[in-house]
Amino acid sequence: MENKTVNNNKLSQNLGKLFYAIATVDGTLSEIETETLKQKVSDNWVFSESNEDIIDAFIWFSKNKEYESEECYNSFIKYKQANERLFTKTLKEAIIAVAINIASSFSKTNKAELMLLAKLEIEFEKEINP
Repeated sequence: MENKTVNNNKLSQNLGKLFYAIATVDGTLSEIETETLKQKVSDNWVFSESNEDIIDAFIWFSKNKEYESEECYNSFIKYKQANERLFTKTLKEAIIAVAINIASSFSKTNKAELMLLAKLEIEFEKEINP
C-alpha cells in the first residue's frame, strides 16, 4: 500500500509538471490557464484521488519559475517511460483532455501548444500501437 501512495504522489507531481509544460510552452502562463487546470482536474473522475496533488504541483512550478516547459515535458516523458504500467488508456485519455483544455483556454491553441500536444499524443500512441 505504501508503494502505491508513493507512486500516486510521484504520478501527481509529474502530471502537474506536464500540465505546467503545456501551459507555458508559449512562454507565458495566464490566470485562465491555471483556472482551467484546476477546474478540469477537479472535474475529472480519473484524477479524483490526486487532484489536489496535481494542482499543488502545477502551482509549485508556476511559482518557482526555474523550469522551462521543454525541461518539464522531457522529465514527464522519462517518468512515463519508466512507469508505463501506470498509464492506462483511460488515464492517457484524461491527460490529453485536460492538456487540450489548458492549451485552448487562453486565446485558443497556438502553434507551440499544438506541437507539444502532438508530441504527447504520439508518445501515448507508442504503447497503444508498439
